[in-house]
Amino acid sequence: MQTSVKVVGNIAALEPFIPQWEDLAEHASWPNVFYAPWVLMPMLRHLNGPGPCRFVLVFGQARDDPRSQRLIGFFPLQNSLLHPFLPVGRLQMWHSELTFRCMPLVRAGYEDACIGAFLAWFHKGPGWYNVLDMELLPTGNRLHDAVVRHLGAASGLDWVEKRQESHIYECSSDFETYLSTNVSKEGRAALRRKHRNLAKLGPVEIIERGQADDMAAVADLFLRLEASGWKGKAGTAMASVPGQSETFRKLLTGGGEKGRVSVTELRVGGRPVAMLVTFLAAPGSFAFKIAYDQNHPAARQSPGVLLVMEAVRQMHEDGSLLGAGIQWCDSCAAEDSELDLRYRTRAFPLRCYRVAARHGFAALPILLQRLRALWTHPAKLVEIGAQFGAAIGQSVLV
Repeated sequence: MQTSVKVVGNIAALEPFIPQWEDLAEHASWPNVFYAPWVLMPMLRHLNGPGPCRFVLVFGQARDDPRSQRLIGFFPLQNSLLHPFLPVGRLQMWHSELTFRCMPLVRAGYEDACIGAFLAWFHKGPGWYNVLDMELLPTGNRLHDAVVRHLGAASGLDWVEKRQESHIYECSSDFETYLSTNVSKEGRAALRRKHRNLAKLGPVEIIERGQADDMAAVADLFLRLEASGWKGKAGTAMASVPGQSETFRKLLTGGGEKGRVSVTELRVGGRPVAMLVTFLAAPGSFAFKIAYDQNHPAARQSPGVLLVMEAVRQMHEDGSLLGAGIQWCDSCAAEDSELDLRYRTRAFPLRCYRVAARHGFAALPILLQRLRALWTHPAKLVEIGAQFGAAIGQSVLV
């Protein structure tokens, strides 16, 4: 398949491509709502990433009309130094403190053509940026398979892999089956007990906010709830961080208009005690933010856990936003998250890849990472040492 790569250097130049970009996000091999236009554009406008950014757009022949070019890949990249004392430039997938997944958007059915074209573009050398970080790629799908296949076949590139893990909630045939399959008998009893204790504090309501609601007011309510707890005291609540509250409001109002945001609210005695914001990208969804009132007596009953379980229940019901074609919810939790994992469906393995040219200074970070990873295997250090010496020799010649 014939492909072409176009590099866009600023947000204004990216705007003409938004219709094609939206279509790509709708038909991605693995959905990533954080790189959909309605999420990424407000973040780019209101949040500062670690460095200047560029956007790599990959085009390929449309299978239904080979004479036309279709956007098959979108790679938002940011530029930075790999280390202040190492003259190696790095490209990494764009992220901010509100970006929890960084997998590129690649059109389903075009994975090999797109990844091949992107890595070929990187291999030719985009300026002095010689290291590429591709982070948090889910495994067990055609996108990840294409990345691994092309990295393995690239003769001029070297790479290392880092493994991480999050967790995911997946639909069963119905919610009761989900509970009996994924939650222990003791866990189910604990959920029932917490619900009973909540009911003693006042009438319990579960409300789903979405397209028909005033999402600006919902955003303000969430920001106040989050700021009332430990994040507000620590200065890490969105209302305390420049740009984040504005971004959050834009996401909820813009996404709400498109029917892409579900806000689940737990009220006890008419008072909101917990809220969960979920972004929708069928067939998946992403648990974006959760907050609860730590000063309410209901805080002792794990309202966040109860709200997540309520969201899972809604995924099994056709009448809710979360039930409209949504089959799974990515927790977006970090590997060291304190979230209660007793109620998850399964572990969600993720992979990070650092890619570099095999010779010159760019190869040194790869070799150093391997040394750190393999120091317990002395037999392998001889081979790594030889590669290290060759890289230094080549860098001197260059």
